[in-house]
Amino acid sequence: MNDEFLHQIRVEPPPDFIRRLKSRLDLQPPPTPAKKSSTLGRLIMGLLLCGAVFAVTLLILNGGTPDAPVNTKATPQPESVGTTSKTTASAAHSEVANNSKAKAVKKEPPPNFTTMTSKSLQPYMSYLTDTYFKPKGKVIKVVVTESPIETFAQWCRSLAPGKADQAGPIMALVTRQMAVSDSDICARNAGGVGATSVGYQALVVARSKLYGTFNLTPAELFLALAAEVPDPARPDKLIPNPNTMWSDVNGALEREPIEILGPDRSSMPGLALREILLESGCRSIPALANVKECPDLRSDSAYTEVTNPYDIAQQLQTKPNAVGIIPFGANQYAASVEIGPIGGVMPSMKTISTGTYPGARALYIYMNAFSGGKPTLDYLSAALPADPYNLQHLAIIPPERSQQ
Repeated sequence: MNDEFLHQIRVEPPPDFIRRLKSRLDLQPPPTPAKKSSTLGRLIMGLLLCGAVFAVTLLILNGGTPDAPVNTKATPQPESVGTTSKTTASAAHSEVANNSKAKAVKKEPPPNFTTMTSKSLQPYMSYLTDTYFKPKGKVIKVVVTESPIETFAQWCRSLAPGKADQAGPIMALVTRQMAVSDSDICARNAGGVGATSVGYQALVVARSKLYGTFNLTPAELFLALAAEVPDPARPDKLIPNPNTMWSDVNGALEREPIEILGPDRSSMPGLALREILLESGCRSIPALANVKECPDLRSDSAYTEVTNPYDIAQQLQTKPNAVGIIPFGANQYAASVEIGPIGGVMPSMKTISTGTYPGARALYIYMNAFSGGKPTLDYLSAALPADPYNLQHLAIIPPERSQQ
């Protein structure tokens, strides 16, 4: 079909139909044209939406009570009687207590004098200060060094201007007299020093009378007692001590097991054994003469520690092969013990005081001068009375005995 055909078949509607249709259309209300939303309307709609959001927010903030006012300022919350008030009161009380404590804590007074010595002599220093140097109420500062050599070096350094304790003298217990080099340094720092002898420390070698004594040298004692000894093939190298028989130490000695009873290595006599006998024996061996530190005491079955040195003399009665190392004078508690020489020198007050017996050392106290240059130790020799305290368990010979 095409447009011409459709035009030919088109029929005009009857006039009556057109009239009725027009009447019906005239009864319908005219259409209202669509209005475009204005800017003012959009503004009003936005304000209403914001208001709804704000109302919901108020409802949430007021816990479901819309009429409750909201304080937008940062107002501090009221303190709880059971928690915050107690915390504040506790903090205030703590602050008051701390302030009171700070006022109550007093600065410790400076020491009246300072003592300085090695660990091996500390018990004797404590005895001397408690007996002769510590009047009631005096404060003593104690400085303990690692060795007698370090005691002298540290004492001289402490006397340097600006380092010396201005509250009182500095007293050092040492095992030798001051050398010229030490004297120059210390005298320059201190402006003068005082010194006095406070006895000796001595150990002896004992054995049961059933077998008699050895005449051991310091080197032989070292080779029997030390944890390490020079390697025979390479004397500059130390090896664990292989010596188990006295004949291993010296072919001229008896072929008997090395069995030595001695003091506890941490006790004062035990430290003296290390610093007197081992040290002198070590330095007498050419390969060890210049070593910085000599080997320590051996810890195998060749050496047995005995807590009480007086018990050593008693145990020698049941172990006649054993050698005991005891403090000088302790042999009086066991009449059957025989004391032997070291390096051919028998121990006696004469050989000890003259320094010829290898198993002993002299003890001295050095002190810087009081203001005015007067030595602080002028009175000490006369002040030491007959010793009421038994010092034999420390291997100490007090000054009054050394005069006998």
